[in-house]
Amino acid sequence: MKEEVLLFFKKPLKIFKAKTKREVEEVLKQVDEFSQNPNFIGFATIPYEIGYYFQPKEIKNSNLKNIEMCFYFYEKENVEIINSNDLQFDEIEKFTNSENLIKDFSLDISKKDYLLKVTQIKKYISEGDTYQINFTTKAKFKYEGK
Repeated sequence: MKEEVLLFFKKPLKIFKAKTKREVEEVLKQVDEFSQNPNFIGFATIPYEIGYYFQPKEIKNSNLKNIEMCFYFYEKENVEIINSNDLQFDEIEKFTNSENLIKDFSLDISKKDYLLKVTQIKKYISEGDTYQINFTTKAKFKYEGK
């Protein structure tokens, strides 16, 4: 079985956020500089609509209300690599031990159904039907912390 990993991010070192075109341009410069450090690892959430800022035709701001782009950077020592083949849905709480606790974690889908859907998504991608699918599911949990 091919090894697949999950990255569990803990304690962000720096978060860059942007809502306006000017902020987006400034954050992209900061992120470019910050990402050169080999001791950091990060990810971003970039709404599709942010791309409107870079179109030749001006887009009305009403399409961009409440849209925010975020980049999250972590020191590599605060990123846990988890072999997803070893992840047991009923043991997920062991990865959340910190001062902020997540308890009674459950998904609205069974492990079997989840794996079937992921297999189907991989098939669609490998056959060229699509290049990306945003597969989501709902999680329920109790949170205790700051």
